[in-house]
Amino acid sequence: MGEKIVLVHWVDHCVDGGRWIHEIEAIKVRIRKCESVGFVIFEDKENLILAQSRSDEGDLNCICIYKGCITYRKNL
Repeated sequence: MGEKIVLVHWVDHCVDGGRWIHEIEAIKVRIRKCESVGFVIFEDKENLILAQSRSDEGDLNCICIYKGCITYRKNL
């Protein structure tokens, strides 16, 4: 696993949580600005996968962020 740690600001375009919502709620949904900090696990032209936490046995809590949604990135 990589030891590189980054701070990423990104926009979440899937903020409904994958649940069924009524039309009245749907028109209130907006893109959210998010921040994530984590170990860089994998990166290619389109994706950045961060482990936000990890265990001593190698288990990971990961998030995959589409690079088109990243607005700011800083190596820590």
